[in-house]
Amino acid sequence: MEERWFHIMWSTYGAWLHGDPRGFRDRFHRIHSSGDYKNPPPAGEHAGLHRYMSGIMHKDRVVLDASCRAFALDAILDKVSRLGLLVICASVSATHVHLLARLAHDTIPDVVGKLKRHSSHALRNVIPGQIWGARREAKPIRDRAHQLNAFNYILDHAGKEGAAVWRVGRTTGLEDSSRASGLEDSSRA
Repeated sequence: MEERWFHIMWSTYGAWLHGDPRGFRDRFHRIHSSGDYKNPPPAGEHAGLHRYMSGIMHKDRVVLDASCRAFALDAILDKVSRLGLLVICASVSATHVHLLARLAHDTIPDVVGKLKRHSSHALRNVIPGQIWGARREAKPIRDRAHQLNAFNYILDHAGKEGAAVWRVGRTTGLEDSSRASGLEDSSRA
């Protein structure tokens, strides 16, 4: 299958539950609130569902502190390098991860699973047990403008959320010129 650019995201365990006061949708959109994180639903709209979902969690919600964010990002970038993936930016905030990567659509579940597993393993002495939520989202990049918007959105997490952020040409591992050429025209994607 042909490779293309994707904005890939995943969350920490318990970061966004069904019934969340910020708004939510279940996986297949059978249940959803009347709002979203930008326009929250009325207070208490699904409070019972949120209480239930909080009650069945097998551990507390995972929130990464600044040192864990940096360590998780380093572990993710280490695995990216080992897998030979083309990633041009990444961020790890307190409750979620963003990557802008070029890969085949059918490899996304396997690749994200490997990145989650490697970073969880690296953090196991600090945060035992499950760190990441079960799912992930991968939005295909439509064109160059969309790629640049996603790139800037991911980098903005440093200022807005105190995220650990990396981009091509900065920090370890992926600075070589073969990867730096990754932000060229994505219309070929």
